[in-house]
Amino acid sequence: MNLSKTLNLSAEQLYHKIIHSVLEDIKNSTGEALNEDQLSGFTYRKNFSRGQYMDITIGDCISNQVYQYTAANIRNEYAIQYQIEKKDSHTCTLNYSENMISHGKFQQFNDKLVGFFLSWSKKRQFLTMLKQIEKSESEV
Repeated sequence: MNLSKTLNLSAEQLYHKIIHSVLEDIKNSTGEALNEDQLSGFTYRKNFSRGQYMDITIGDCISNQVYQYTAANIRNEYAIQYQIEKKDSHTCTLNYSENMISHGKFQQFNDKLVGFFLSWSKKRQFLTMLKQIEKSESEV
């Protein structure tokens, strides 16, 4: 999935929101309180219900520009990137990309089928989340 959206947020505001969320996720998943400088290369396991998990490895963290990570489990690998382009002091464009590799023929077929039906919904949820971030920052 690829998505590009111009937001009424500065590049700094958006990057800070993303990194704050990542640091909270790490703290909730591992109990470790990290700072932004410790993120690149950090790997942790995020547990979900019914014994599901994702091993997450943080890649590039370039302040106010890029946040990238990979997430993997026994069925899939995901590469996710948030690329932020500063437009001016109050707006930026987020270029979001998510690529998935499925393991096994059956999993590939299943993921393509499910992805076909859910891609619209997933994009809509992502855009709704971005609007909520915009709104929360405008109220500060």
